[in-house]
Parts: sequence; structure tokens; C-alpha cells
Amino acid sequence: MQSIAFVHRAQSYRYLICSATLVLLLNISAFAQRSSIEWYNSSVTERGEISELKDKQRVYISITPLGGSFIAPSISYQRLTLEQQVYKEIEQYGRLEIVKSPKDADFIIDVWITSVGGFPTESGPSIQRPADIKFSVYTRSEAAGKYGYGRRLILQTWKTTPSDITAVVRQEAAAFIRELKRVRGEK
Repeated sequence: MQSIAFVHRAQSYRYLICSATLVLLLNISAFAQRSSIEWYNSSVTERGEISELKDKQRVYISITPLGGSFIAPSISYQRLTLEQQVYKEIEQYGRLEIVKSPKDADFIIDVWITSVGGFPTESGPSIQRPADIKFSVYTRSEAAGKYGYGRRLILQTWKTTPSDITAVVRQEAAAFIRELKRVRGEK
């Protein structure tokens, strides 16, 4: 009888040790994932200067339209319209390469739009409502921190406009390109 109780107790300890090991391994795995967060997804943001982009060429463009007036199927058309306007400004400059993944980028142009209104739609102009536009440019921090590289905020503008959002976004992209040219000593 004692040997059966001993065997059951030993099995219970083995299960306990295996369970504790599994929990420990899961925690180590979660920590490893946290420590390798890509810079563009980092919640750590430092302030940077536009001069940091002087020699950088590869740019990823992210357009994030948010708001209650976004109804599918027009959402993809509206986003495409904005992307085309920003791409047009970048391509006219001719010294930057647009990449398809933020992993390949030296810096990111990130456009967020909330309280959406003022987009053209496939069937014509939409109802005009004020929209908040956040135009940001980020690059990777130079030194890795505890959880990997952070991001550096190079430029950020906020606009509220009741007019055509695509025109405002294009103006912000053009203003960024003018500032980048100035830093690079170009006309």
C-alpha cells in the first residue's frame, strides 16, 4: 500500500514539475517575443529631427482611415485615393523608393484620418464633414532598448478640415518633401 501511495505522489510531483516547466517556458517565449518588437510597432517613441532623414531613401506609406462614415465598399476606394496622392508627391520628388513592407523601410509616412468626411467616392463627392488628419513621419531609433528598437517621431502635423481630405493629405506630403529637400540642400 505504501508503495502505491508513493507512486501516486511521485506522479503528482512529476505533473506539477512538468506544469511549472511549461508555464516557465511560455513566459520565456512571451518575453522573447516582446523583446523583438519591430521598431515601427514600438510604443516607445522619441523625438527626432528631420535631418536624420538626410541619407535615407526607402519609405513605407501607411494610410489609416478611421471613423463612422467609412462604409465598405467605399473604404477601399477612399484609402486608394489617399495613397495615390501621397505616392504621387513621393514619385515627383524622385529620390525616394516606396517599399511594400515597413520592415524594408528607412522611415514611414503614417497618415491617420478620423471623423471622416470630404472624400470623393466612386459616385461623386461625399457629404462634407470635418475630418481630423494626423500626418506623421517616423524612423527607427539608433540604439536598441530593453524591448528592441524604438521609433523616432520626425514630423507630425494635425489638421481639421471640412474640405477635401485628399487635397489636404497631398499638401502635407508636399510640405514634407519641401522640408526634406531643404535639409538635403536640394532645390
